[in-house]
Amino acid sequence: MNKITETDVLIIGSGLAGLLSAIKLVEKGFDVALACKTSLFDSNTNYAQGGIAAPSSASKTDVNSQLDDTVKAGAGLVDTVVAQEIIQEGSLLIDTLTNYGVLFDHLADGNYALAKEGGHQKARVYHYQDITGKSISSGLVRHLKDLGSSEQGKSALKIYEHRAAYSLIMSNGTCCGAKFIPNETRQGSSTENDSITTIHAKHTVLATGGLGQVFSRTTNPPVATGDGIALAYQLGAELIDMEFVQFHPTALHLPDEHGYPAFLISEAVRGAGAILLDKNHQRFMINFHKDEELATRDIVSQAIFQTIQDTKHSSVFIDLRPIGKMTLEEKFPNILHRLRDYGIDALSEPVPVSPAAHYFMGGIKAESNGRTSVPFLYAVGECASTGLHGANRLASNSLLEAGVMALKLSKFIGEQKTGANLTKLSNQIDSALMPSSVKPSNLPNLRWYMTENIGICRSEESLGRALDLLTNTLVTSAYSTENIEGANILLLAKLIANTALRRTESRGSHFRKDFPENSSQFARRQVVCKDSYSWVDVRDIKASAH
Repeated sequence: MNKITETDVLIIGSGLAGLLSAIKLVEKGFDVALACKTSLFDSNTNYAQGGIAAPSSASKTDVNSQLDDTVKAGAGLVDTVVAQEIIQEGSLLIDTLTNYGVLFDHLADGNYALAKEGGHQKARVYHYQDITGKSISSGLVRHLKDLGSSEQGKSALKIYEHRAAYSLIMSNGTCCGAKFIPNETRQGSSTENDSITTIHAKHTVLATGGLGQVFSRTTNPPVATGDGIALAYQLGAELIDMEFVQFHPTALHLPDEHGYPAFLISEAVRGAGAILLDKNHQRFMINFHKDEELATRDIVSQAIFQTIQDTKHSSVFIDLRPIGKMTLEEKFPNILHRLRDYGIDALSEPVPVSPAAHYFMGGIKAESNGRTSVPFLYAVGECASTGLHGANRLASNSLLEAGVMALKLSKFIGEQKTGANLTKLSNQIDSALMPSSVKPSNLPNLRWYMTENIGICRSEESLGRALDLLTNTLVTSAYSTENIEGANILLLAKLIANTALRRTESRGSHFRKDFPENSSQFARRQVVCKDSYSWVDVRDIKASAH
């Protein structure tokens, strides 16, 4: 049954950005529909171990310190105006989340217990043990459901779990909502939810997360197939920085790859004193950077990759023992517990690790309040690219961006007097059809090819091999969640490969072995829209930002 419903704001995605946006907009009196592909808890946010990097106050000193670290990590592509806008709202975000029931660790004196991570000059990461993401998801979902059952929220909030978005709706040059199919892998979804296939909205918000599943080895959950980014591209929105995929240096590496996704060993353990060892149990980071284990993620990942190549061993090792048994058990209980499940006692032996696709710096070109190039279409969180991260994200800046964007988005929409015109919309819909999808049997090979050829190390030769495969991939057009995800993975893989081929230099997370140095010619951001590629200057007024 093709049931059509209407709302003020449609939010697609249930990570920090989507949940917080929904809460703030319901509080402002908007009718909100929140839709997600599986359950409210299934998101990259829920997997996050580290935390939220934020200045301990809104003081100029604290903000500029984090801004300096962000700019340094971003390898010349950080939009410093946007970065300052987001960083200076960090303390407000922490207060907001705390008020909504999100837990953070505190010291005995009542102050926040802050952690230090790679690339940071000082400890500024707010966290809850090593399960910060779970604390955020649990707190916000609980608050959202309480709000939905209150008198204020009963008529204002509708939640649609297990709905897979396959097309955005366009009318008269504006975005007016989205179309969904039931997720056939869902558990216990209601008859009412099964019948809803189209949601018209005055404002449509994409909060769909990243695209780690484009690669065979990733820390991302299975839902991270880049759906929102693909939907926006098909609608005609501008994408940017598609070549920049961050690989987390220390994902658990096992010969038979137990578990999926790859279990992440948080960057916070290196901040606490863990060290990296090669197959001979010798430290090697000093050979690559003066900051050793606390260098930025691009440097550590590339160092591990090179060490694996040099030693002809499948992994390196991270040794948590220098942290000390008491601190490990107090601060990293989840990591210790999960490693024991895999038969590894991190209190007595080093842990095998290697890089895995983790975070996407590129995405839908968006302002800090979520506005995109398409009227009334917004993107927040990892599916958006604001310029905060540049070519390489500073550790724990991702949850900061997601939360602050949600606050800015709700404020912006709250100030708007108009939205998309939904009058007689059913006669005006110009909706893109689902593109041809990878056959499910071919998808594992495609994802493996992406990891091998467009992973940490790239070249014209490897990019050409990948593009040949992507161009000649057999496809199917049957409608199902699996096929929609396959279509999105295929589309985004091609965009990543093509943008990486055009950036003939190495910068941040993008390393070309045939062009190992960075070039001032490419100190620009790359935009793609409707198969058209262009370069734009990075707005850089760092002097006035300070």
